[in-house]
Amino acid sequence: MKLILLLLAFFTLSVRANSLPDYCPQTMSIAYFADWYPYVYSKDSGYTGTDFDFLYAITTALGCRIKIAKVPKKRGHKNLEQGKSHIMLAATVTRARTRYAHFSQSYRKEKMSVFYLKKLINGKKPATLQEIIGKSQFIAINAAAWYGKTIEAYRLGRYANKFLHVPSIDKRVAMLRKTRAQAMVDDHMAGCSYFHRQASDVIDEIAIMTVHVSDITFMFSKRLVTPEFVDLLNKEMDRQLELGIYDDIVTHHQADRC
Repeated sequence: MKLILLLLAFFTLSVRANSLPDYCPQTMSIAYFADWYPYVYSKDSGYTGTDFDFLYAITTALGCRIKIAKVPKKRGHKNLEQGKSHIMLAATVTRARTRYAHFSQSYRKEKMSVFYLKKLINGKKPATLQEIIGKSQFIAINAAAWYGKTIEAYRLGRYANKFLHVPSIDKRVAMLRKTRAQAMVDDHMAGCSYFHRQASDVIDEIAIMTVHVSDITFMFSKRLVTPEFVDLLNKEMDRQLELGIYDDIVTHHQADRC
């Protein structure tokens, strides 16, 4: 990891000392809503995180620059569509988004998981997701997020009254800790990182079931970024993935701990 940081420092000095290559868009802005540990978050008057650091490593190696641009969450996709932001991190490919965005190749898998109290099923591993949902009185979830078709079917179907919309992970974990909810649905790595950093006292009481896996990419505004640039970025991404740079970044942030 020290070697990677030294290389990034070297690339940063090189970029500052020279003009941007012709293939680079202007300094690219990343639409940023709020801290989302471990993927992107503010620290020491700057920004870091697994996804942010990996994009920084790739674009810096290409001689390009990125910056964070704060936008309201509801404006994120609209800004990309209108050419007011260049990039969104941690994006999944959908048909609707392809109208206004280019996508990089996948750089990681996103797992969505149910975190539930072990005592809910008497310490035994449940056979199905339905068993967890059926035995829970309440399940905390951010209903504005997408956790896959299976969870969506339960949330909008016969168990709809069990799902409580709780936007903040702090509050979701608090409900689980106080047993006001018996389960919560969350991004796997974000949930694991939160428990290890801020709720380690209840880790042994929690079990996890992954319910959805999808490919995660970087998303670029078609108004501001060319397909040719995305091709260059993909080639550099391949090189860095083969070198294990993304895995080292994840280890540095102590993110993959479940």
